[in-house]
Amino acid sequence: MSSRQPGRFHAVASSVAEAWRRIPHVVQAIAAGVAAVAMSLALIVSLSLATWAAMGSDVTEAGIVTAALDWWMTGFGAPLAFAGAEISIVPLGLSLITAALVSAATRRVDEVDALTALVAGATSAVVVVLLALTPIVGVSAADVAAGATAVGLAGAAHALWTHRRLDGSRVAAIPDVPVWARLAAMRAGAVATVVVAAGAALMAASAYVQRHAIADAVEMVGADGMPGLLLAIGELAYVPNLAVWSAAWLAGADVTVGASVFSTTAPAVGDLPLLPLLGAFPAWTMPSAALGPLVVVAAAAAIRYLTRTASPRIGWIADGLAVVGIALGTAGVVAISTGAAGPGSLAEVGPQPWETAWRMAAWSAIGLVAVAAPEHALRWWRAREGAGATEGSAAPQAGPAAPAGWPRGRDRTAASPDA
Repeated sequence: MSSRQPGRFHAVASSVAEAWRRIPHVVQAIAAGVAAVAMSLALIVSLSLATWAAMGSDVTEAGIVTAALDWWMTGFGAPLAFAGAEISIVPLGLSLITAALVSAATRRVDEVDALTALVAGATSAVVVVLLALTPIVGVSAADVAAGATAVGLAGAAHALWTHRRLDGSRVAAIPDVPVWARLAAMRAGAVATVVVAAGAALMAASAYVQRHAIADAVEMVGADGMPGLLLAIGELAYVPNLAVWSAAWLAGADVTVGASVFSTTAPAVGDLPLLPLLGAFPAWTMPSAALGPLVVVAAAAAIRYLTRTASPRIGWIADGLAVVGIALGTAGVVAISTGAAGPGSLAEVGPQPWETAWRMAAWSAIGLVAVAAPEHALRWWRAREGAGATEGSAAPQAGPAAPAGWPRGRDRTAASPDA
């Protein structure tokens, strides 16, 4: 009996896979978008219910589900009322979870292309907006429409970028995009990723150095046992925000957390809100104000060298567009990662978006030009040397060859049969 179970299971799985392949690809994409939102919401609700069951709170199950829904909606930009104050900061961790699930679900479509990815991302956004229209959710659909669209499209774009066919080839998502546009997007995205990764590494190092202060903060807020687990789960959603702040701090922007102001050149001023997560933020000063921005310059220079192209004109156009993209992207990401995180000293947290944007763009431009200018000068010098060598080695063109037996030089005319 047991020996037949694997074969029977394989037959059922094959039948399900065959039925899935018969479904039109657009319908598969719609199902993928719905499944991604369902999995993201189920994850948050299940964690909330598990914590509620372990703590034995007097709040009803319906109240916990409603609170979990409201908090989940903050990942799409919806404000959250808490302790008489409004929390407007977007937990990027929740946004990234949903985007990752949209990407994973989209890659399960049999034929992943620009259309199916767009349908999956748009479907996920529509589902979020429809959930916001239900009476059990205390947010407005207008508050989440833009954020849900951005998260869905980000997941769809990631699916297009990472999906591979069965033969290992990548999907040619948008083949008509000019080379300079693809190159600019690649450079801007790579520079931003490297700088944020450097900020995350700096945050991890700071958390290790200040681990005793973080432990003291946990004891002071009384977050032991299940309350501590609930606090840890909530703070994990804001870890990407802290990585963005660390990247802004590296670029030289001031980061405000309540009454405290963090800078690379001056120690923090003011009292820090009593949140264990904030202990991971770099609180030290650098010996030189150039060390932080040097990370941005080095990242841009390395990316420019690794993505160099044979056409100087395309390279310069891509550099200019990459700088603009870095500025606009930085301003947008910093804007949604900052805001109000609670009452009192948490009414304003994070760096200023446009200050961080121009600093990131300026340091990135320096790094790009630091590689592009010498490369262009070297090409000009090599072309000039090559032209000079060609002119020096060029020999005068000889006239037509004389027939065999004819005299050479001045005697050719005299020896001509016509003479």
